Amino acid sequence: MMTAESEEPLKISANPGTTIPLLAGAVGKVFMALKDSDQLKKYLHEYGLPEYTPNSITDEEAYHAEIEQVRKQGYAVDDEEYITGIRAVTVALQNQRGPSMAVWVVGMTGTMESKKITRVIDVTTCAAESLRAAVEDFSKRSK
Repeated sequence: MMTAESEEPLKISANPGTTIPLLAGAVGKVFMALKDSDQLKKYLHEYGLPEYTPNSITDEEAYHAEIEQVRKQGYAVDDEEYITGIRAVTVALQNQRGPSMAVWVVGMTGTMESKKITRVIDVTTCAAESLRAAVEDFSKRSK
């Protein structure tokens, strides 16, 4: 896992190898969007939707709708759904080989306002596309 930290005095960071629950925020959404509807229903039935914050999506129908939106747009946004005061954008690489990977950008709610989220989505999507191409190229050359 690679990280790049903000130069702002107040920031959030995670050490390489840090894990979060699968159903937490934007990261969970992009990985759950890779599952088909039956797999998603089965998983939610088995584990339920935890309430990490008041913004967490805990209704299965609303979560299914959110996952469908993630599938259509190709990215997920977390608006204080996993941690209060934190927003995030995640784009899955949708790589064909190796473990599933994603690019995850996290920021404080106060510094990641709506205009900035739009820019973060654009930059994160471009980064994911570049990484996906590099991973696929590496996989082909490694055969």
